[in-house]
Amino acid sequence: MKLHRTQGCTFCESETESRDHIPAKCLFPKPYPSNLITVNACRNCQAPKEDEYFAAILGTRNDTHLTSSGTRLMEAQLRRMARPESRRFMEQVFSDTRTIITLDELGNEKEDMAVVIDNRFNVTAGKYARGLTSAYFGWRVRNPRLTLCVSSYQMEQGEGSETKKYADSLAGMVPQLYIGEFEATYFADFDRMFAFWLLNFFNSETIFVSCIADNSPYAESRLRNLDSIDKTRKLSQSG
Repeated sequence: MKLHRTQGCTFCESETESRDHIPAKCLFPKPYPSNLITVNACRNCQAPKEDEYFAAILGTRNDTHLTSSGTRLMEAQLRRMARPESRRFMEQVFSDTRTIITLDELGNEKEDMAVVIDNRFNVTAGKYARGLTSAYFGWRVRNPRLTLCVSSYQMEQGEGSETKKYADSLAGMVPQLYIGEFEATYFADFDRMFAFWLLNFFNSETIFVSCIADNSPYAESRLRNLDSIDKTRKLSQSG
């Protein structure tokens, strides 16, 4: 598919000649994949610290090692944690933790430390979906809507599985984009200018994002419909 290039910044529409990687280059261990995607992005919207935060959270998950790229990302983050100049940043990232119960390979319960993730993680994931939507379809997107953010491990344990089924069946997502071991499944309704993305980061974190083009008159009614579907699904699950 031929990629589009918007006029001005993809995210705020300000004039710029700067480009930014979507997803961020820091998520990919060297050697970098040959098909990294870039979009127009001004300096204010590039937000490298948020990309680094996203990579730090993703690279220190206990299931990131499931793929070779994830393993290399984890090793890179561990090396970074050992650098004196990165100590303050990593302390800030991991300042809020809690104890959780997980299962080991034999199915036995064990205690693990989990980082409490702040909203920067979701905002950054939404930025990647906005950038991909702009690059693939040439649409400008208002604030994206995240309706799913669970790990593959959680899905295997049954958490979020119904939401994933909902996401998969809602739009019949088929086309796929691969950048190294990052995978994105997507569906686009070109008449309604509405896109769904299922972003899979190294088989560790799976995020479902819906994006609506700024000039789509269908946008608000579609969001209201999604709200009603979400509420109905939650009520049926709680019953």
